[in-house]
Amino acid sequence: MVAARDATYRTTMSDATPDTNSTYEPRTLRRSDQRLLGGVAGGVAQRFDIDVRLVRVAFVLSTLLWGLGAVAYLVLWVVVPSEPRVNDDAPPTKRLRVALVSGAFVVAFVLLSAWRPLRFVGPSVALLWVIFLAGLAVVAIRTPSRRLTLRRLLGFGLLGAMSGFIVVTGAFLGFVASTGVPFAGGVGLHAYHPSSIATTQHQYRTTFGETNVDLSKVTFPVTGFRLDVSAAVGEAIVTIPADVVVSLQTNVGAGTIFFLQWNGGQRGSAFDATPRGLAPGALKRAPHLTLSVQVGVGKVFVYRAAPTSR
Repeated sequence: MVAARDATYRTTMSDATPDTNSTYEPRTLRRSDQRLLGGVAGGVAQRFDIDVRLVRVAFVLSTLLWGLGAVAYLVLWVVVPSEPRVNDDAPPTKRLRVALVSGAFVVAFVLLSAWRPLRFVGPSVALLWVIFLAGLAVVAIRTPSRRLTLRRLLGFGLLGAMSGFIVVTGAFLGFVASTGVPFAGGVGLHAYHPSSIATTQHQYRTTFGETNVDLSKVTFPVTGFRLDVSAAVGEAIVTIPADVVVSLQTNVGAGTIFFLQWNGGQRGSAFDATPRGLAPGALKRAPHLTLSVQVGVGKVFVYRAAPTSR
């Protein structure tokens, strides 16, 4: 009986004594199998035991801060391993579907900026998209290859076309923005024919298209009048009165400047600031105009009207 009681006591103490050789393994960060996009938010939520909706909101809000959230998400998508999936055929198909939807959204976003110009649509959008594609490429390399079907081939072709459009458009808009010409005024042909100083605006702008301002019937004051004409992409055409003294400033990022004088319509690389035949003594009594004409990509035309047109 004593031996049996001692054996039972040793067994009980052995079960109650913790194993000093066992080590605690913390929960590692892995991309969750329950995902909306790449499973990063779900993996972070599981790692720190918080609500996944809060993590997703945090990524969205931080994306609005110069795209930091999107960059962090893509980096985690690339470097953090994923949980094992039961169906291995799903990841490549879903990634391609997500990439196509994302690309369509970005393309629509870029096209929308043509009508409602957005300052941050440009190189930053193209750079984020390149990072996104790089992340997809790394994940695809880490994933076992799948049979190439016609559906996937068409999807890759469409994704490539959208990517080319996003990168080229982003680089183009970035170049236009670097010229300093404002993205404002809308799209299309904008023709203005003011007949007096009261109906003449100080600014005439077009984002994509043509800005045509005919000032030939306006009598400008001797004290001067300032006028800004611009077209971010397209043409800016200004016709000034024959008797006005002009202080002209032009800015063309990529394009050509044309000057046409009223006597003979001769093109040249210089513009006559004072009307032809104006006596030196009458210079101070002549109407004055300070004119700034800007085009990011396109052409600038400045005409001096004939005296008979007034």
